[in-house]
Amino acid sequence: TSAGVGVLRYDDRGVGGSTGDYNAATVQELAEDARAAIDYLETRDDVDPERIGLFGHSEGGFYAAMLGASDPRVAYIGMMAPAVLDGIELLVEQNVAISRAGGSPEEQLQAIAEFTEEVLPKAVEGDFDEVERLSLEFYGQLWDELTPEERELAGERDSFAQARLDLQMPIYRSDWYRSLLGYDPAEDWAQVTVPVLAIFGGKDVQVIAGSNEAALRETLEAAGNEDVTTLTFDDANHIFQEAVTGTVGEYGELEPEFVDGFTEAVVDWFVERASVAE
Repeated sequence: TSAGVGVLRYDDRGVGGSTGDYNAATVQELAEDARAAIDYLETRDDVDPERIGLFGHSEGGFYAAMLGASDPRVAYIGMMAPAVLDGIELLVEQNVAISRAGGSPEEQLQAIAEFTEEVLPKAVEGDFDEVERLSLEFYGQLWDELTPEERELAGERDSFAQARLDLQMPIYRSDWYRSLLGYDPAEDWAQVTVPVLAIFGGKDVQVIAGSNEAALRETLEAAGNEDVTTLTFDDANHIFQEAVTGTVGEYGELEPEFVDGFTEAVVDWFVERASVAE
C-alpha cells in the first residue's frame, strides 16, 4: 500500500466479520470468494480494472490457478508458498515432512507415506468405512512401536487408535478437505499466461519448495508463460519467518516478522507488474 498499490484484504469465511463456514465450503467455492472480490474492485472509481492482480498464500495457490485460468480480469498473480501439486500428493508430502521435522525415524516416515497414499483417495471417494478400517490399523501399528513407558502414557491400544480416528474423521468428512484432496491444479496452471510470482520457504514443511516449484514451472511452461519468477528463501518456514526447524509448533515461538528480503521482493514485483511508476 505504501508503495502505491491498492490492496483489498478479506477474512476467510467464519473469521472476523466474514460470515459462512470455511469447512463447509469447497475449494472451488472459496475461489469464488476471490472472484467476488474482483467484482467489487471493478465497482470502484479508484481502481484500474486493467491492473487487478491476486496475492495468495498456500491453499491460495489453488484459487489462483482456478481464477488465472478462467477470469480474464486477472492481470498478474503473486503467491506465498503456493500449493501446486494435486491435493493428495501435496498432503502426502506434507505429512511426511512434518513427521520428519518432528524426529520420526525413516521407517516410520515410509509407513506414514504408504498409509496417507492409501487412505486419502478413500476419503475423496466417500468410502468412510474403509477410511476408518485403514486408520485404526495404522494407529494400532503406531501403538505397537511405542516403548512400554510410552504405552503406559498412551493408554490401551484400541482407545489410543480410536482417539486419533475420532480427531481425524471430521476432517476426512468435510467438504473442504475432500475438495482439496480431489483438485489437481495442473490443467488450470497450463492455461495461465499472465505474470506469476511464487515465493517458497526452504524450511516449509507444509508446502515443500522443490516439488511445488518444479510443478509450477512445468505447467506454466506448457502454457507458454514467459513471465514467471520463483524465489526460495532458504531459512523461511511456511509463513516466511526465519525458522530454526520449520515445524508447525515453532510458528508461535518465532518473532512475528518476515524473513529478511521477503517484503522487498514482493513489493518490487507488484510495483513493476502494476506499473505504479507510470
